[in-house]
Amino acid sequence: RMAGVANSLRMERSRTRHKGEHMSKEEALAIIKLLSALESWSFSTKERLPDYLHDDLCVHIKVLEKIVLEKNS
Repeated sequence: RMAGVANSLRMERSRTRHKGEHMSKEEALAIIKLLSALESWSFSTKERLPDYLHDDLCVHIKVLEKIVLEKNS
């Protein structure tokens, strides 16, 4: 199911973004919310994410936070 969501996001992004454009703050925030929900679900079901996925998630959250907090956009 998550693969389907990721594919939908990719398809939507490719339709609306031109080469060289960056992710908008709104898109970054939406992805942060999605990843946060995934992490919350993981903890609530006591199904911990594998360490490598959790580490990757943390790295990408920091990238997305920079996009959202960027002042000149």
